[in-house]
Order: sequence, then structure tokens, then C-alpha cells
Amino acid sequence: AAGTGGDLSVVSFEDASHVYFAGTPLAVPGMNRVSFEITGSSGADRGKLIALIGRSGSGKSTVLRHINALLLPTGGKVGVLGKDTRDRKVKLSALREQAILSVQNPESALFERYLADDIAFGPKNSGFRGPELLERVKSAMDKTGLPFAAFANRETRSLSGGEKRRAALAGIAAMESRVLLLDEPLAALDGTHQKKILAMIREFREQGKMIIISTHSMETAAAADLAGVMVDGTLAAFGPPREIFGPAWEPRWGLTLPWAAEAARRLAEAGSVPPGAAPLTAEELADMALWGKIPSAEPLRQDRPGGGAREKTPARGRPRRKTGVELFRPAAGFLGRPSVLLNLGAGIKFLFLLAFAAAVLAGPGPFVPLGILVCTLAAGRFAGRVGPLYLLRGLVPLAPWLVILGGLSLAYTGPRFDYMRPLSLVARAAALVAMVSLYSAVTSPGKILRSVNRFLSGIGRFCLPGKGGKRIMEIPARDLSLAVGITARFVPVLTEEAERIVTAQLSRGGKKSRPAMVFSMIIPLFLRALERAEILAKAIMLRGYR
Repeated sequence: AAGTGGDLSVVSFEDASHVYFAGTPLAVPGMNRVSFEITGSSGADRGKLIALIGRSGSGKSTVLRHINALLLPTGGKVGVLGKDTRDRKVKLSALREQAILSVQNPESALFERYLADDIAFGPKNSGFRGPELLERVKSAMDKTGLPFAAFANRETRSLSGGEKRRAALAGIAAMESRVLLLDEPLAALDGTHQKKILAMIREFREQGKMIIISTHSMETAAAADLAGVMVDGTLAAFGPPREIFGPAWEPRWGLTLPWAAEAARRLAEAGSVPPGAAPLTAEELADMALWGKIPSAEPLRQDRPGGGAREKTPARGRPRRKTGVELFRPAAGFLGRPSVLLNLGAGIKFLFLLAFAAAVLAGPGPFVPLGILVCTLAAGRFAGRVGPLYLLRGLVPLAPWLVILGGLSLAYTGPRFDYMRPLSLVARAAALVAMVSLYSAVTSPGKILRSVNRFLSGIGRFCLPGKGGKRIMEIPARDLSLAVGITARFVPVLTEEAERIVTAQLSRGGKKSRPAMVFSMIIPLFLRALERAEILAKAIMLRGYR
């Protein structure tokens, strides 16, 4: 959307691309050579609403996360408010306070115990205190249909799905930033609360703010100033909704037209109205059918940066490559890199894993686990082509549990603290995580499951004979196999939850360092793990497991 005169570049993408898990066999392109520019007036004029539409997985959320600088482009350039997000001189936390993001999963955006505290998280990061902070929180809650008097002291865990969605929006509304990024803001809301959120978006636009949303609602996109169509990570079209849903419409996008445009298309096929018109509202459709008024079309704007005035940001040394979120991203699992360990049989590797795990658990003190850890890291580096940081990433979701268990072990050592106990705990956890990560990195998932099931079915045949031919002390191979499968899947789930919590904190102006972010996750991740375990237990029982 090219700007002229006093218009300033608010968001600009120049051939921006992003690859998830770059450098691994599981690399997935999330955004491919996207180019567009959105400009805004420097005055107090009416703001703009930009809608990103596309099928699930088309790259809409990836674009929004680049604007919030939670993600950095692996190719090309992204500019936000005249700042290059990869410039190391740019303070990302300050940039995020001006381009605030509401993440897609509302349950992940709530990390404080009480709702008012969670909504106050962003304004606190911006320096607000006292009555002004309270007024911001109350105003945001009232606007999103969560009256302060009724919901301020509600625990976030007790909220319904729709209430969590509105609470996530209240958290960014309280920031009053210049750019609002809303990822699926209407999902999981009933009609009444959808209207409230849309009214809030219109109010923000009238206040001069830039609102960029991703949505599956074509009617919402039809009411925007500009619409962008994402298809398989690329920007297929960008321009006024009347043009997007009219002459530029492509069935290959896999989307549906707004109901008014679809009705006009069918009326045109029946010869009742002229072809090619694209009414976007009920009023326009009625005027066209009754009086023959054809809505005027606007020219389609190119998805290339326009001529808005920008702040000149010269290149300064090496560009920034990471934002901190990558530390909490789930590991990619099986890497498949050609190596000595990859060619070794899965059963043999599994027996080695069991033997070393037994030594780690049985070895006295921290020295045996530390020695095995060093050997595992060396084997991964030289025999498996897997780096030590990759092997130890699984410790991130376990950090809250290690802190709690380490504190308990210190508390029960008596008046003389035995620091070797928590050290042994951490050493054992690190060694076990590194071994399991190495095993999964050099062994495909299918081979892992087959080797585990073969081993468990083998030991399941052993039992002690009892009277009358009955068996006693039968090894529950089926239960053990299920437990191993659940455990193998639960650690990546916790890692994913950790990333979501940190994403929610950073997207609302969090300024914490990496160690501080890890410790800030202790309580929310602990509660999230218990919730996940309860849901999993119910699912297993409902599917007939006894």
C-alpha cells in the first residue's frame, strides 16, 4: 500500500522468507519471498484495518510474528515503524510495545494467576503504575466484555474458552500501542462477543491505530481497508477487499467468497444482475438487485513496497539472527544425518541406552552421571554429528521440575545443606535427556517404537509360576509400552508449552533475559503439565483403557 506525501512506513516486507528448523532435514518453509508495505499518516487521522486471509498453515501467523519480531526473516528484510528487525542496535522489547501481538492460542497467553494481574503485565513493562495502570486494566476489561468488578480476581485457569480469548485481547488492548496484531481474534467466540470484539477493532481504527488481523472470516476481511491473501507461505494478492473478492478472485486460493459476493455471483449466473460486480454488504447487494447500482471497484495494489517515507537505517555489523524464543522451540527429533550411530542397529542402540540409563540412576553422587554425560555429548558430536546444545535442549521444559525437586532435596538434608543432592539430580537429568535426545536424533521414530515394543514384549513373557498353573508377578508389558510412548510424546509437548508461554510474555513487551524467562515459567508450566496430564488420562479412559 504505497504512501505519498507525509505517509510513513509502518510495516514493510522486502522479499522476506522464513524457514522453520533451518539446517535440518525437517526444515519447513513458513514464508517465501513476501513483499508488501503498509503506510500510515503521521497525523491523528483514521487508522487502517488490514486482514490476512488464507487456509490454515498458509503463513498468516508467521507474518504477524515477524511484525512483532518474535521471528526474524531467514532471508530478505522486515521493517517495523522504520526499524529493521535484524539490526542489533534495535531494541526488540521496545519495538514490541509499539506493535503488540495477541497470540492465537488464548490459554497460552495467560500466565499470571489472576486475570487483572495478567492484563496488567504489558502496561507494567511500559512503566505504568498506580491509578493510571488500574484505569488501563479496567478500560481494557470492560471493552472486551470482562467487567472489572466481576473478573479482576478470577483465576485464569477457571475461565471458559471464550473468556480466555477475550482476556488475551484485553491484555493487548491495555497496552494502547500504535500497531495491534490480532491472530484469529474471533475464534471460539459466539456471535454476541464477536460483535463486541469487532466494535472494539472499529474503535481502535477510529483512534488512528493500525490493526492487522489474521482471520478465516471473509466478512471480516471484506470490512477491512486492505486484504492480503496467503497461499502456501506466499502473498498471492494484496489490495482493497472489493478487488480481492471481485476481479482478482482466484478459486485456486481454496477460500470462500463473502456471502454477499457469493450471492451476487449466483445472481449473475441466473442473469438477474450484471456479471463481475462484488458487493460486500447486504445493503450493497440489495441496491444492486433492486436498483442496479454496481459497487465501484478500486485498483488492485501491487504486493511490493511503495514510496512511503522511511527512517533510514544503515546496516550495522552482523544482522541479528535470534530473538530468544528459539531456545524454547521443540527439538526437531530425528535428524537423519549420515553418521556411524545412524548405521548402528536400533535394537543395539536401545540396549546401550538402557545400560547407560541404569548406570546414571544407580551411580552414587554426581560424578558417574557427569562422566556419562560427557561421553554422550562427545559421541553425539563425533559419531552422530549432533551438537551438544541440541542434545541438552530438552532440559528447558524440565527446569521447573528440577528447581522444585532440587529445593525439596535441600530442605530435607537437615541443618547442614548437602549441595551434592541437587547437583546429582541435575547431572542425572542432563545425562538422561542427552542420551534420549541422541537416540532419537540418530534413530527414526518407527525404528524406536519397534525396538521398544520388541524389548517390552520379550520381557513380558517372563513371570513367576503360582499354584494351579496361575501366573504371579506378571510383567505388565502393555502398560509399560503405553507409558514409554506417552513419556516420549509428553516432553515435546511441554517444550511447546514453554515456547507458548515465553511467546506470550515477549509479545507483550517482556524484557527478561533467558534465565529469567526460564524461572518465570515455573508455575504456569507446572500447572499446564498437570492440566495436560489430566486431559490425557481422561482421553485414555474414554477410549476403553482400564
